[in-house]
Amino acid sequence: MLACFARRVFPSTHAGGSNRARYPLLRNKRGKLVRIGWDEALATMAENSRVQEKYGRDALGVLSTGQLVTEEFTRSQAGAA
Repeated sequence: MLACFARRVFPSTHAGGSNRARYPLLRNKRGKLVRIGWDEALATMAENSRVQEKYGRDALGVLSTGQLVTEEFTRSQAGAA
């Protein structure tokens, strides 16, 4: 039995992988990724989100990756109905 299938099959993508992002990055005008602070990252995401513009002020957008397990995804959608 494998405790973490992904870590065994994709060792460079797990939490300790050398190519994993450990802080927010934003692409500058030259196209290069530069490190930014968490406050700036969250503000940038909020500014660029069109969820509330499209669905109203009570709407909430959820960003996810393939790392999110089914149970966590279901919980994140619980308030959507």
